[in-house]
Amino acid sequence: MKSLIVTICILGLVGMVVGVAVKGAETAGVAATVTAQNISVAVADGIVEYGTLPVNTTKSTLVNELTDLQTATNNGNVTEKFNI
Repeated sequence: MKSLIVTICILGLVGMVVGVAVKGAETAGVAATVTAQNISVAVADGIVEYGTLPVNTTKSTLVNELTDLQTATNNGNVTEKFNI
């Protein structure tokens, strides 16, 4: 048991000596290019006039019914997927 403790102490001392002897490299400059990501969405909407609807009926803003399209424009520099 004593020999195990002595061995561990010796290895610990060797590790400390090696750790002190290790040094880092010289300093140097690093160049990096960063591109900012801009997410910008513009939404255009008109006036929707549904009028009077009977019970249990629907009315769409698409071309075949009210023709009031909603427009979302990506003004940023990142490709985005819009779920409206």
